[in-house]
Amino acid sequence: MPLPIIHAPHYELTIPSTGQTIQYRPFLVKEEKILLMANEGGEPAEMVRAMKQIISNCIQDDYNTDNMPLFDVEYIFLKLRSKSVNEISEVGFQCPTCEVVNKIEIDLSEVEVTTDNNHTNKVELTDEIGLIMKYPQLDSINMSDLESADVDTVFNVVSSCIDSIYQGEEIYDSKDYTNDEIADFINNLTQQQFQQIQEFFDTMPKLSHTVDYDCSKCDYDEPLVLEGLQNFFA
Repeated sequence: MPLPIIHAPHYELTIPSTGQTIQYRPFLVKEEKILLMANEGGEPAEMVRAMKQIISNCIQDDYNTDNMPLFDVEYIFLKLRSKSVNEISEVGFQCPTCEVVNKIEIDLSEVEVTTDNNHTNKVELTDEIGLIMKYPQLDSINMSDLESADVDTVFNVVSSCIDSIYQGEEIYDSKDYTNDEIADFINNLTQQQFQQIQEFFDTMPKLSHTVDYDCSKCDYDEPLVLEGLQNFFA
């Protein structure tokens, strides 16, 4: 006689970048094991593989996780975690005034992806030349790369997110050029032009949520804006 099967509940979410509604189930023990093993390994590449595997396992619809924008991955993973473990996450943040670490509770069900009203994927470098950008993808960078101040890392992120270069009506697809050729193009930009590219990253969609922050030691009392997946978990 076969053992009974316990059916997991199903939920719906909307993919931020596409507006597509998908169904998903919570983590099961097998997904928790994947995550624990990746955490023990401590390598960014292992965490990337684990997140992709867990998302693929838990999404019920035929949805391709390859080349998914990073903010989609973060959003889906956060929603999976909230339904699998707890919708409330308790995280410690250091007070900027007295440096005491205070615990705050975050309702993960209220966290959404926000986009700056001035955001655009088109960067006009000159009257004739510009870029069409694409969003960072889990396959091409690590989540920590977006916060890095390392020059080489910043240039690698920018290079990986250039979809095409245009000059008037002429379009140059980045896939047709080597990494060195793209790097040479970037190296020949002015500081002002490079800053225009940086604005694409500064204003692109991201997980964001504002919570009240009251320090238990001093009088510091200011709203705390949380951005990026790493800020929503201990």
